[in-house]
Amino acid sequence: IHPSSYIEPHVIIGGNSVVQEGVSIFSGAKIGPNVTIGSYSVVRENAVIGGWGFGIALKKGCRPIRLPHIGGVRIGQRVEIGALTTVCSGTIDPTIVEDEVKIDDHVHIAHNCILKKKVIVTANVVVSGSTRIGENSWLAPGVSVMNGISVGSNVTLGLGSAVIREVEDYSVIVGNPGKVIRMNEP
Repeated sequence: IHPSSYIEPHVIIGGNSVVQEGVSIFSGAKIGPNVTIGSYSVVRENAVIGGWGFGIALKKGCRPIRLPHIGGVRIGQRVEIGALTTVCSGTIDPTIVEDEVKIDDHVHIAHNCILKKKVIVTANVVVSGSTRIGENSWLAPGVSVMNGISVGSNVTLGLGSAVIREVEDYSVIVGNPGKVIRMNEP
């Protein structure tokens, strides 16, 4: 933990984690093992960064088995993570939140996701496992992104959209299921 970082009471930081210069972590946040939080990032109250994701192995005739999530999380510089938000640990490789991503309150980012630079994620968004969100994209309140989907750069996902297939760069998506209504200007 860098000495210039601000850590409020009742914060838990797991083993093998790194908190870089100027980070602020607010009361009740839980930082799991193998998490790196980049310089000048903010983790708000009661956020959980690096807890196990919901990876379940299913085999016919056998009981479901929870997969371990040991990959950790890598948070870039100047990232904001809202209160009561979850960013799950990757299974083998880390879940990645790149520089200058802003995540609102009550958001769930599942295991193995990659959020590229300057993504904006507003309240009540669910990004399912192994999803990639391209640079400068905007996810409006209540968006759900299906697991394994790639969302391009400079994309706008409208209020409450359910994204169930790949999304091209510059698309504007609305509805359930999400449909392209226009293209953003490059």
